[in-house]
Amino acid sequence: MRQIFSIILTLSLALSILAARATAQETAEPLVEVALEQTETIPSQPVKLRVTVLVPTWLSTPVNFPTFEAPNLMVRVFENATTPISKSIEGETWSGVSRLYHLYPMVPGPVQIAAQDLRILWANPGAAAPNDSTFKTDPLEFSAQFPEGSEHIDPFIAATSLTLTQELSQEPGVLKPGDSFTRTITGTITGASPMFLPKLLPIHDIPGMATYPAEPIVSEEVQDSILSGSRTEEVTFIAQNGGSGEVPALDIQWFNLETGEVETATVPGFSLSVDAPAKPSQMWSGLREWAPVVLLGLAVALLVLWAVLKWVRPLAQRYIIGQKKAYLLSEKWAFKQAKVALSKRDLGEFLSRLDIWASRCVGYDPRENASLSAAISGVGARIYGVDKDDQSDQWAAANSALLKARKKLGAHSSAPYDPSRINPLTAGER
Repeated sequence: MRQIFSIILTLSLALSILAARATAQETAEPLVEVALEQTETIPSQPVKLRVTVLVPTWLSTPVNFPTFEAPNLMVRVFENATTPISKSIEGETWSGVSRLYHLYPMVPGPVQIAAQDLRILWANPGAAAPNDSTFKTDPLEFSAQFPEGSEHIDPFIAATSLTLTQELSQEPGVLKPGDSFTRTITGTITGASPMFLPKLLPIHDIPGMATYPAEPIVSEEVQDSILSGSRTEEVTFIAQNGGSGEVPALDIQWFNLETGEVETATVPGFSLSVDAPAKPSQMWSGLREWAPVVLLGLAVALLVLWAVLKWVRPLAQRYIIGQKKAYLLSEKWAFKQAKVALSKRDLGEFLSRLDIWASRCVGYDPRENASLSAAISGVGARIYGVDKDDQSDQWAAANSALLKARKKLGAHSSAPYDPSRINPLTAGER
């Protein structure tokens, strides 16, 4: 009889302990940690930001992480940057996820990131619906400064290596009308994104030659969270009439992160000439008679041109840079990155890119699209479920749902996406 009583007492105590733990899990709130690994860097070099989310049970859906975007800041979430974690808290095992962001300041000065929302859906055992918690991160701030002695570099480039190479389709020299060749310059950079490389080919204005530049080709790579890549520019020269001139050399100054020194990458220029009569023109008949008037007109024109270039050229350069930045912050670019991640069949990277794309959609959140959510759930079930053999149908369904979700973006949006809302140059000039 005593043994029976002892067993009943033991079971009662065990049930009481389990009930107490369950009650504690129901009342406990998720833990969210947002931490910058450093507060100072130099332009183009990253500051690492880690966001950690822990819940007393388990996450029922992926965490809706913030984008942490800000003016003059490039934000990257690389492959495998989001990982599951667990931690013992007061004797209980909490589970969650951690995400590492790389924040690249594009200009010197302070970088301020406003407070952002972070939504967590986590399991509530015994309940039909999961717990729903929304947290607001604290504002973040860090600064980017030029290294001492590199303030004169314009545009500023910091990397571990930077090289320039030049390829000519044939040796330049004396050409005949109709002859042609191409000049190709490639800048290769390690330790920074190739988007920080400036224009490589100047405007070629050589008498007797016509030039046809091609669109630049920019290729970026990531290895162990380190950016690298190249920028290639090409121009075709075609000889037309007699003339000669110099094709300029190219010099790019950059700061070497390993040596702490300012270095210069260069490719040489060369001479060109066309063996043919100069292009005839009737406008130069009677040149001696009109020489003083022509020279005076040229002097006035050069003065006006100098004044225009002095004021207009910097604005044009700022506009071009702003357009490049605006494209990287656009809905179109974000959707393209999400589609690329999906084609690689990387669910973690796709969810990260989906968050960024959703943040740039106007009046419509594709993550709330029922077909897309179902397709993502199907992929997750096949990856983490029992049957992991063939995932092709699930990935194909996700791709189809993603394309349909974007088509619905136009129907839900009353106005097209406007990159100037987040273009720091445009916003600052209005």
